[in-house]
Amino acid sequence: MFDSDAPLSFHSQTQLPPSSLHSKIQELYRAHAHKVYYSGPLFRRIARLPGGSKPKTDEGWTEIWAQLSGTILSTLNLKDCQEVSKQGEEVPPSYINITEAVSYSVLFFSA
Repeated sequence: MFDSDAPLSFHSQTQLPPSSLHSKIQELYRAHAHKVYYSGPLFRRIARLPGGSKPKTDEGWTEIWAQLSGTILSTLNLKDCQEVSKQGEEVPPSYINITEAVSYSVLFFSA
């Protein structure tokens, strides 16, 4: 945290930011966690499982409902929701912490 080459007198003169600055940072962090950046339909294709292996069956592109709030992406498979809602039940969402996720963008070019 401190520069080990700096003299000890420098470390003793270093002051922490005022507590009001800490409270502002905490307030900003809490606001970010609850901010909804996107909510709507998306298409998803699972190419790799969390362990890195390929899925046993390729489901192709599936329509999902996604909501990005802060760093958490919650997803619902729309097909599953429609089937379960007929029985009067609900499907719980899947959560992905995007700060720990790896994503690859696929670009399509037309010739």
